[in-house]
Amino acid sequence: MIGARKGCQRNRGNRTLIRLLERCYVLGSSPSNREATHARDKIYGLLGLASDTVELDIVPHYRNLNSDSESAAIFKDVTSKFLFHGYIDILAWCQWPKSNEHLPSWVPDFRAIKESCSQTTADNIFCASGNSNLLWTELPGKSCSIRGANFDEIRGVGNPWMPDSLADPLSVSTNDRIRMNNQLFGYLKSISLFADYAKTQHRSLPITPDQWNEAFWRVPCGDQLWLDNKRKRATGAGLDAYNALVKEMVFYQSIISHNMDLQQPSMIPGVSFDEQMAEYPRLLRSEARRQYKVALDRQHDRRPFISLHGYIGLVPTHAKEGDLVVILFGAVQPFVLRRVGQQYELVGEAYVYGIMDGEFIEKKPLEEEFELV
Repeated sequence: MIGARKGCQRNRGNRTLIRLLERCYVLGSSPSNREATHARDKIYGLLGLASDTVELDIVPHYRNLNSDSESAAIFKDVTSKFLFHGYIDILAWCQWPKSNEHLPSWVPDFRAIKESCSQTTADNIFCASGNSNLLWTELPGKSCSIRGANFDEIRGVGNPWMPDSLADPLSVSTNDRIRMNNQLFGYLKSISLFADYAKTQHRSLPITPDQWNEAFWRVPCGDQLWLDNKRKRATGAGLDAYNALVKEMVFYQSIISHNMDLQQPSMIPGVSFDEQMAEYPRLLRSEARRQYKVALDRQHDRRPFISLHGYIGLVPTHAKEGDLVVILFGAVQPFVLRRVGQQYELVGEAYVYGIMDGEFIEKKPLEEEFELV
């Protein structure tokens, strides 16, 4: 918060409210630094620093501080004003579970927001909706309408990835580290299996053999790497970063297996136990490993999926078979929606390999109105 205030003074208040919220309560903060006595104060406390306070016309409201329904109404009003002014990034903050049952699916729970998995329109990493613009309408009650296009339907999902990004590999117990490694190995294997299946069974997709050969390392990290202390689009160096992380995990498993049973043969052919012990600290400190691991941890609470047409990618852990993957106009990433009668619930953001640069939108798909509740 102090840093945001100094930045505001230095730059004469050129940061919008959504960017201040992102900096103070979403990006890179530990949970203890994101707290406020009342969640609405996370919003109200930044109004004096934001450059668009007048345009947003957000009026602080403190009638019933302990009312979940009042908090939900405030969060809905704030989200509506963000959307009205074109800030569709706010939808990537709509994450499950929510602590307030009164919130519509398209309204974030400002009490606890995790960093979005695909970054924002301000970062210019992806442009899944091409050059389209947000078309949003507020409807009576708790619903709203957003224009977009239905891309595909989820056919199956794989093993989830729920990282503890604050965990230092040297500070956790052996059992916890083995559990974390096994979870990550399962996540990576699911993606490789989906990619191999799609490559052979869905040859008509506009994805080249070379692209399929890179899917196993690009998809797990959402095609991003951690470079210069920020997320950037992954380059060919991502393969080396992926291999560095996997090698470190394999060495760890081999060393632990040997320590538990000295007669256990090495899991790494041609590399003795002593050589593994000497090499492991270097692997753990590898910059390439760090670049991939940090980017991987940003894909929190995600699981791989394969669609009816054979596309693969990442969706929220609570996404399931039959959910829709859609492009909402103006958004940098696809979203997952769940049918609720004639309406939809917003499940969360998605990463879809092969359409993140607007490839689908370029085909001029049928436009639809999605009524979110």
